[in-house]
Amino acid sequence: MKDLRKFTRDILMQIGIPGNVAGFKYLVEAIKLAIDNEKTLNSITKEIYPAIAAIFNTKPSNVERSMRHAISISWSRERICSLNEIFGARYFVENEKPTNSEFIALFADKVQDLMVG
Repeated sequence: MKDLRKFTRDILMQIGIPGNVAGFKYLVEAIKLAIDNEKTLNSITKEIYPAIAAIFNTKPSNVERSMRHAISISWSRERICSLNEIFGARYFVENEKPTNSEFIALFADKVQDLMVG
């Protein structure tokens, strides 16, 4: 089985999220947490943000904002087509940027499928 964090990092970089922004590493952890326990997606603000904040010694609000910023970078670079190609379907459209939880949920689901396949 492929390394989950490396696989996730590679895809995030392909869609234009630079590895040097804090949201990048937070998204990697959020996707891993969502794959490990999909129930965490039901309460992203109460479970995922605080868990990541504890790992990186920051505040949950910083985690949320940094993730939103990272996703915005990808959208501003118009890399939506790359993400749709990787996932094999049109999940995202240019003028409809997903919320953090939508992005994490779909990404976790698709990464899990790709790693198994």
